[in-house]
Amino acid sequence: MLVATDRAPGLIKAVEVGFPRAARQRCLAHRLRNLQGKVTEERWPEVRARAKACYETPSAEVAKVLREDFVRLGRQQSGMDAKR
Repeated sequence: MLVATDRAPGLIKAVEVGFPRAARQRCLAHRLRNLQGKVTEERWPEVRARAKACYETPSAEVAKVLREDFVRLGRQQSGMDAKR
């Protein structure tokens, strides 16, 4: 079973107690809203498309590659790599 939640601690605890063997992930809508607040309106369509691609691919291996690329590109564009 997979349960999608926001980051509400009470809800997370309830899922852990009520469904201890269930996998849990953060709700995609909540995650996307959080991302949208961190990028410019101009960049949002590309960021949204890349983030959704990570979730919508049918392959875990491809999802991992897409995620790594998404994180790398985000770090480059924010200047984080230069700070490391």
